[in-house]
Amino acid sequence: MLQPPGLIWKVPYEMKKVKKAFGQCKEIASSASILDLFVQDLERLGVSGEVELAKLLFLTIVSRYQKRPVSVAIKGPSAGGKSYLIECVLRFFPSPLFINSPAFRTFPCV
Repeated sequence: MLQPPGLIWKVPYEMKKVKKAFGQCKEIASSASILDLFVQDLERLGVSGEVELAKLLFLTIVSRYQKRPVSVAIKGPSAGGKSYLIECVLRFFPSPLFINSPAFRTFPCV
């Protein structure tokens, strides 16, 4: 049986939660390339042509679990689809983890 990698829990309740969560994402976690699965699902949403930027956004969001999370700035022409791409990528993450507000996109960080 495939086990969650590197997890040692002292509390049985926690291990039950981990096993349940891992059971729900076993196919994804066992994949050779999670990013390829992400791109396939993203294409089903109608996103095309921005695969590299979408992967970068995905990895940026996932980096919140790291010791030093990264940030990203997206620049492009007006009506170039930047907001749409961000919204599509954010659909893959639970909403309490981010604030998706146009106010944050209005002013560039200097």
